[in-house]
Amino acid sequence: MARKLMLFHMLMALSMLTARLEARGKFPIVHFIDAMSRPIDLHIRSGGLSSSAQLQPGQDYGMRLKVDDVHSVMSVCGSTFASFNAYEPARDKGYAAVFWEVATKGFT
Repeated sequence: MARKLMLFHMLMALSMLTARLEARGKFPIVHFIDAMSRPIDLHIRSGGLSSSAQLQPGQDYGMRLKVDDVHSVMSVCGSTFASFNAYEPARDKGYAAVFWEVATKGFT
């Protein structure tokens, strides 16, 4: 009986540790919202990883980050472009989501 009780406590401790590690490893979702009247192209980079998306007016594009590193974005709309860091660990760590809105005045 004591052996089963000890095994039960060990399994409980292991499952709690696993849940804590999983929660710690989750990275936020970065949202880009197109508030302009034209589509925009997004090019997102982090280290050797890159992805692209085209946002239509009013569209919300969300991506869950896979690495805790700076994610830089280059946005192109017609002949204008913008470049910025969409996610910086020092600035954004701990948030479940980070939002960026693309408007005629730029990214906010």
